[in-house]
Amino acid sequence: MVWRLVTVLVTLMAASHGLGPAEAWIALGVVAAGVTVFAWWPLTRGAQVESAQESLRPLPLDRSAWILVGCYGAFGFGYIIPATFIPAVARSLVNDPAVFGWTWPLFGLAAAISTITVSAVFRFAVPRKVAGWSLVVMAVGVLVPIVHMSLASLVISAACVGGTFMVMTMAGVQEARRIAHGAPAKLVSAMTAAFAIGQFAGPILVSTGKSPSQALIAPSLLAVALLLVSACVLLLRRVDPPLSDSARTKT
Repeated sequence: MVWRLVTVLVTLMAASHGLGPAEAWIALGVVAAGVTVFAWWPLTRGAQVESAQESLRPLPLDRSAWILVGCYGAFGFGYIIPATFIPAVARSLVNDPAVFGWTWPLFGLAAAISTITVSAVFRFAVPRKVAGWSLVVMAVGVLVPIVHMSLASLVISAACVGGTFMVMTMAGVQEARRIAHGAPAKLVSAMTAAFAIGQFAGPILVSTGKSPSQALIAPSLLAVALLLVSACVLLLRRVDPPLSDSARTKT
């Protein structure tokens, strides 16, 4: 999330100084190269140690797993609409990069702060509950610009959605690990696919509209409904206990 924030700040600076897309892409390429050099050594040092969890045979996805997959797909659909179109809507309201350009950095800043905060404050919270409340806050962020379109509402939307999408990601993966009892590769793969489908569907629905603000109304309302239904499922559904090692062995 720190690098996301750096990226959006580079883009904002490029737009504020009148640089074109080519110069902005060059600057982002330099940033990407710096990140690669910075991350290369920690990722490659030391020998790889096989985890005991990898030896566990993944179980077929049960009802709890498919429910989590569906909620994660709704999360992808709800997240991508404001994440993609907040800057475009802000530009339609104020055509000044020094003003509308700050909506996306705020999104990244909220994501960075939320990741650190949740890791420290909600370390022992139930992942399913954290995920459910994250979807509620995200639904509020998606709804606010539809109720009242202004720069202030876009700022609220950026803070709500940016401040919850990484939290939902972390909580979703933790819940997947709990359901899969330490071998979540299959479940996480299904969740990622569902998230991608949601991300793919969101912009397609928005693109059917004429103007950025009008095109967001119907898809955003659908996203709010899906997010709230998913939140209710996560918050109200009885949590099934994870499978024991003996049960996994028998299967």
